[in-house]
Amino acid sequence: MTHRIPDTHPAISRLRQAVEAKYGAIDSSQKIVLLAENELHNRLNPDTIRRIWGVRHVASRTIYRSSLDILCAYVGYRDWEHFVSSTATDTGDSGLSARCGGVELKALRVGQQIDLVWQPNRSMQIQYEGENHFTILEVVNSSTLQAGDEFDCVQIEVQVPAVLSHLHHAGVDLGEYIIGRGNGLSEVFIR
Repeated sequence: MTHRIPDTHPAISRLRQAVEAKYGAIDSSQKIVLLAENELHNRLNPDTIRRIWGVRHVASRTIYRSSLDILCAYVGYRDWEHFVSSTATDTGDSGLSARCGGVELKALRVGQQIDLVWQPNRSMQIQYEGENHFTILEVVNSSTLQAGDEFDCVQIEVQVPAVLSHLHHAGVDLGEYIIGRGNGLSEVFIR
C-alpha cells in the first residue's frame, strides 16, 4: 500500500468538498485550527490541513495516506481507499485506482501527464511525448530514475509491471528498466 499520495490526485479535491459540505467552508486559518481541534480531535496537524487545502506550500508534493484516512473517516468513509473507490466518477475523474485498468496509450495527447505509483513507496510523474515515448518530470524514492530521463512504454496498467524501454538516463541508453516488478503499478492517475 502506498504511504504517500500525490497532491494532484483527483480524489483530493472531492475529499475537500466532502469535508466542507460537512464542516463548512474552510476559508481561514482560524477555521483550519477549529477543524483540527474540535472536529478531528487534534489527530491532524493544522499545517497538514493547510497543505491539503493548498494554503501552505512545501517542497513535498505528496500527502501521507494516514492524514487522508483521518479526513475520510470524518466524512463517513472507512479510509482513503474506500473514499476513492466510492466516489470515483466516470466522467469527471481521470484517476485510475487499483480497481481499474490502465492507460489507453492511443487516446493520450502529447503533453498529457500521468502519475505512476508502485511499491515500495515510489512514484513518478511522466509526460507523454507521442509515439509511446515519455519524459520523466518528477520521481520520488528512486535511486536510478530522475527528472529528464526519457523512455518508451507500450503498456501502463494497474497491477502490471511497466517496462521502460530505451531508457535514456543522463545521456546514456540503459536499455530496459522495469518498475513495479513485484506487484505491478499500484496506482495510475491521468491528469
